[in-house]
Amino acid sequence: MVLKLFKITSFICLFFFYQSISYSKTFVDKDLSNYFSALISLEKNKSTESLKYFESSKELKESHPSYIKKYLFSLVLSKKIKKAIRELKTTKQKNFTDFFEAHLLLVLDSLKKSDYKQSLYHLNDLKKHSQDGTYEYIISSLLEEYIYLFKEKKTKPILDDQLGQLSLINKTLQNCYLGNHNATENFFENLINYNEEGASRYLFFYANYLISEKKYSKAKNIFRHVNPIDNTLLTAQSKKWIDDKKYENFNSIFSCRNSNDVLGEFFFIISNLYAAEDIIEK
Repeated sequence: MVLKLFKITSFICLFFFYQSISYSKTFVDKDLSNYFSALISLEKNKSTESLKYFESSKELKESHPSYIKKYLFSLVLSKKIKKAIRELKTTKQKNFTDFFEAHLLLVLDSLKKSDYKQSLYHLNDLKKHSQDGTYEYIISSLLEEYIYLFKEKKTKPILDDQLGQLSLINKTLQNCYLGNHNATENFFENLINYNEEGASRYLFFYANYLISEKKYSKAKNIFRHVNPIDNTLLTAQSKKWIDDKKYENFNSIFSCRNSNDVLGEFFFIISNLYAAEDIIEK
């Protein structure tokens, strides 16, 4: 009787054990299937669809090294930035989040909070990946410059003039942020006369600065030879605002005294560099 009872108990235990294995295998297979669907959708720039599949396979977050990186990209492309940062901070496997874009998000998150001590902490991790590519080096180096600017209220040149127009833009915006009046105007004059595509964009920023200084006549003067048809929409709109004396519109879009606005312009430039290389996802 005891032996029979033992056999029955063993049978029941084995039955549930194999059922558990079968269920787990089905569960993992489903996660992997959703994960691969997420990757395919992400590759096709279907960020909303991609995110749906990532959310359905989150069990892989702590076990699959490449999952969190792709999931992070999907969240950012879906404009869920806060959630992306939250996922980074709550991931237990910290070696899974040791990549350039992860550290970049954490740097920017602390910068937006004006937590410069934390920004520098994350910047040190970011700089470990600065050799991953040219743009990674540019971003990490110039971010170090900007953190110093916002924290110390003075400039800290790092790359000097190695980057051509980009170096000039950064010097201009940094001096504008600090309120260095003579230097700012000189830099803007050099920038709008810079013989390179895209320089006319900075007519808006120069006019923006002049208007903040109440130099309305000078702001109008820099647009005197501008043909709106031959220029960017931003330039054409700027000329119209000045002609109509709608000066308040400038500051509602951008202020060089606002650290977030300055960083926004910096990343606009970086995004154009990636776009020129057809690296649309980044």
